[in-house]
Amino acid sequence: MNRSGFSLVELLVVSAVGGLLLVGVYGTLAAQRHAFTLQSSQVETQQSARAGLDVLLTELRSLSPGGGDVVSMDDDSITVRVMRTAGLICDVTYGGTPVLTALPVGAPFRPGDSLFVFADGDRDVAADDAWIAARAGPVDTLGVCNGAVAQRIDLPGAGPAFAADSVRSGGLVRAFEWRSYGLGLYGGHTYLGTWTPGTSFTPLVGPLDATAGPALRLDYYDALGNPALTPSAVHRIDVLVRAASPAITAAGAPLVDSLVATVFSRN
Repeated sequence: MNRSGFSLVELLVVSAVGGLLLVGVYGTLAAQRHAFTLQSSQVETQQSARAGLDVLLTELRSLSPGGGDVVSMDDDSITVRVMRTAGLICDVTYGGTPVLTALPVGAPFRPGDSLFVFADGDRDVAADDAWIAARAGPVDTLGVCNGAVAQRIDLPGAGPAFAADSVRSGGLVRAFEWRSYGLGLYGGHTYLGTWTPGTSFTPLVGPLDATAGPALRLDYYDALGNPALTPSAVHRIDVLVRAASPAITAAGAPLVDSLVATVFSRN
């Protein structure tokens, strides 16, 4: 007699084989997903480290330590003098309190700004060119440069530095500020960030990792390759940034990657 259908034993065998196949497929998919997650996290970690380097290198390349651009330095932070805005001088009023009429290129000048004013001196002699340091007093927008609204900047106490005809129309005036770069906490994690005197920490890149070593390390060297002892002696800066990811490797450790770069100063 012919029987139709499957026996109980056959059904059990098919179910067992199917279960094993499903377990195998699920294990393969889970392994692939974990590998994809690790690869994505590794890329993100590398991008974080690279972004941290880019932020620092862009700023550090323009420094002239010999000119006072490096204000202070530590192994995990640096304070530098950076240009905030600049302007073209249209007119100069000499006297006990010189007054510049300048057309800002970018952000406006503000009272209290630290300034550098270019003094050309003798037009035919480059050796007497200089930057005069001054601090802005009252600032208004009552000036005019070629029909455009300009700013008038009082420079209290700067009269002795302004020799007759040393600062001329067409010269440059720059406003700068002190800006620090270093580590800080944001959302419970370590980030590379920046701040200026009197302001709070602003995160830029992260999270960074300090479990396997410093999250940020700055090493300073002079022109002879020896450790720089003073900010003005800095000729080369080695920068290390170590980034972290929340992903966990097969060994149970967090995914960490680091990048190292070297930047040379302008002097």
